[in-house]
Amino acid sequence: MTAWKSVAVAALMVAGSAAQAVPVLDQSQYAYNTGLPFRFGPTYSNLPLGQSFTAGLSGRLDAVDVAANGPSDLLGRSNDVTIAIHDGVGTGGTLLGTATRTVLATISNGYDFDLGLYLLHFDIAALGIGVTAGSQYTFAFTNITGPGDLADRGILQQTTNPYAGGRAIPTPGYGDQPSYDLTFRTFVDVPVGGVPEPASWALLIAGFGLTGAAMRRRRLAAA
Repeated sequence: MTAWKSVAVAALMVAGSAAQAVPVLDQSQYAYNTGLPFRFGPTYSNLPLGQSFTAGLSGRLDAVDVAANGPSDLLGRSNDVTIAIHDGVGTGGTLLGTATRTVLATISNGYDFDLGLYLLHFDIAALGIGVTAGSQYTFAFTNITGPGDLADRGILQQTTNPYAGGRAIPTPGYGDQPSYDLTFRTFVDVPVGGVPEPASWALLIAGFGLTGAAMRRRRLAAA
């Protein structure tokens, strides 16, 4: 293998390793002392409701979990829940993306035995939402449909401000909740091995440069 090919291959390997990412638990708040329904009765909606949080890692927002207020009914019927991600605190910030997921809270689906919680999992990696460490964001639930009873059961929260990086978002049914926090956790996709060092970027650029020069020499020789 010629020298310029060796450099180009090494550069591509650096770029490839930097592109790989794994989901890492970022923010979490597991305390609770009350429930918060998605609706009151068959018609009155308590949406949107959500939680602001401060990203501790930079990367792609991979997933959001919230704790259901008890299991779904014994028939295991599910609900379709729509989650929206906003920049900043509250739902007035820039909308970064929305996703609708089918969720079910039963022992066989979503129950975390270590935490003793029925976790509703929202995989949102496909939205490609980038978050920056130290910046604040908000996830909010905007719609819930389906035959299950999660709409009436809702989710768990804590009233004593256990999470310093954010707060529960005011809802029509409960009004302002400056000291409340939902029971939740977030995951962020971070590059394996972190960001390449400056020397690696130099190798990458040199590799592409040598590849281009070799291609130009081959074209001139052919002419």
